[in-house]
Amino acid sequence: MLDPMRLRLAGLILALILVGACGRNVTLYKQALKEYKRGEYETALKTNVRSLQKKPSYAPSQRLIKKTFAKAIEDREEKIRLIQAAAQDDMWDQLVLEYAALVELQNSIQPVNPLPDHDTGEPYQFELQDFQAKLTESQANAAEFHYNRGLVLAADQDSPDSQKAAAREFRTALDFVPGYRDASARLGAAKGLSVKRVAILPFEDKSGTQGQFGSMIDLLTATIIGKLIQDKVISEYLEVVTRDQISALLAEQLLSAPENADSANPAALGGLLDVHEIMTGKIILVNLVPPRTSYVDIKETKNIVTGQESYFTKKGKEKKRDVRADVSCVYRRYTKTTSVNIIASFSLIEVLTGKIKLPEIVSADYSWSDTWGRVMSGDERALTEATASFCLKDEPFPPSDVGMVHIALDNLSNDIVTAVRNYIR
Repeated sequence: MLDPMRLRLAGLILALILVGACGRNVTLYKQALKEYKRGEYETALKTNVRSLQKKPSYAPSQRLIKKTFAKAIEDREEKIRLIQAAAQDDMWDQLVLEYAALVELQNSIQPVNPLPDHDTGEPYQFELQDFQAKLTESQANAAEFHYNRGLVLAADQDSPDSQKAAAREFRTALDFVPGYRDASARLGAAKGLSVKRVAILPFEDKSGTQGQFGSMIDLLTATIIGKLIQDKVISEYLEVVTRDQISALLAEQLLSAPENADSANPAALGGLLDVHEIMTGKIILVNLVPPRTSYVDIKETKNIVTGQESYFTKKGKEKKRDVRADVSCVYRRYTKTTSVNIIASFSLIEVLTGKIKLPEIVSADYSWSDTWGRVMSGDERALTEATASFCLKDEPFPPSDVGMVHIALDNLSNDIVTAVRNYIR
């Protein structure tokens, strides 16, 4: 036989749970009502469903969800009518989004459909439409539209840019309908034809530093080529002609056609190298700030035992005790800094038209800083363990000027590669 006390306790707990659930149900209803009045019908619908899941028989929520569901459907259908009337190029893309939203709307009420109607006691069935069929139809039409646009672009086989755009269209068609027709094969073909051959010519040194930082030109050019080749995104669209290949191709072309030996402009050079684009650039400025040292004096104070003194207890016995006092020490905190800033310009030139495709000015820095300390005056016992160690540190020295410039050049090459990656996407 159950303990009456336990039964009462269980009943009380159950009552509290029911009260809590009812309270949460009302809160959700009020939230849904506010969202409905603001015209946020889809949000209100989801909140309303949560309210009815707490208490399916709650009359205010039942009345609200019928209005909310109808309004949400009506809004989406009105958007569809406007999209169809405008008949823009991306009509099917837009319709896919709208029908997908309608499918989701109808799915969202399934947890409370049918609804035990509070007024009649009969199960209330929401009126559902076959939006999935219209979604499938729109996806097929969108895939066909992008597939056909890809065919038009892919017809220009001499233009890597057209092939790149065609590849995007075929990929979009496959996003709408996986395995659509032969879009996958055409995507692969277009990607292959979209690869551009690019020659990276040695940058010019216009900084006026007269080689005092080593061969900046060779280092920067080689670093850019190496990073372009290793970049997975870039290598998908660009075939970089290496410096050795450039030298070999030029030697071969000039040997067989010496009349082209004076071809110094990028377009003529691009023709000799059989490339689509050429990168040229200049190092404009190398600003090296010599090492500078600054300092600040800092005082530390500590209460320590400085000795002992004698004293007598109440019983007249002599004893000793520690004597404490505040002691201070001043140490000098030195900071040494140096930096270098490099500014360069570069551009990608389309060989066929001579058009400058990517004019950019980039700037890169490298800064070095370090600190150390020295005791200036006072009692060193006042210093913390960390400060005492800091004051024993050897004076640091920065990297060499050449080393700092090379680090800045590496940072500069990163910026150039990033610009190229953004350009080809």
